[in-house]
Amino acid sequence: MKRFLVLFVGVTFVSFVVFSAEEPKDIGINMTAMPLDQLLSLYQRMSGWQLIQSTQAREHLGNVTLRAKNLSKSEALRLIEKALVDQTRIVITRLDDKRVSVTFNDALPIIRPKD
Repeated sequence: MKRFLVLFVGVTFVSFVVFSAEEPKDIGINMTAMPLDQLLSLYQRMSGWQLIQSTQAREHLGNVTLRAKNLSKSEALRLIEKALVDQTRIVITRLDDKRVSVTFNDALPIIRPKD
């Protein structure tokens, strides 16, 4: 009986941790033609990661338009990453848990945002 009780309490605790770890969906993004350097600065503040930028990425000029509501932080970061690739050909690649690489790939097509 004691072993069952310990197992039950353990499973209940793990379930609580898993369900309480879900991110709240309270982030909204509304940016029109935001300059690339400002968006990367925002991305860095949101993620907490150090951005390791290639020379081409640092010198690249571009603007990003993005609108979305009810996002978790991880969803917002992924959406920003996709918008960067689609609209400016800037690629963000995670290097480890503290750093990301920011590069420019001119072989990628430009995809304009829908109105």
